[in-house]
Amino acid sequence: MAADGNAEGMRAQRAVFVGPHQLLRPLGAGGMGEVYLARSPGLRLLAVKVIRAEYAEDPQFQRRFQQEVEAARRVTGFHTRPGS
Repeated sequence: MAADGNAEGMRAQRAVFVGPHQLLRPLGAGGMGEVYLARSPGLRLLAVKVIRAEYAEDPQFQRRFQQEVEAARRVTGFHTRPGS
């Protein structure tokens, strides 16, 4: 409820999850899909890429995406999650 006791303008929003990660807001979009700011179960903020459905079964896309994942795992620093 708003500070003045008025609930007008407030809408209940259902949380959206990809795996264990709660999507908070979109960050951007490209040819492969969309990237969202997300929160992990441990409350850490991270980016989650959601690929377009039409690429899910495309072997060429899967190879390209796997290369992207491997490249991301090589990035290190304070603001990155260790690859797993």
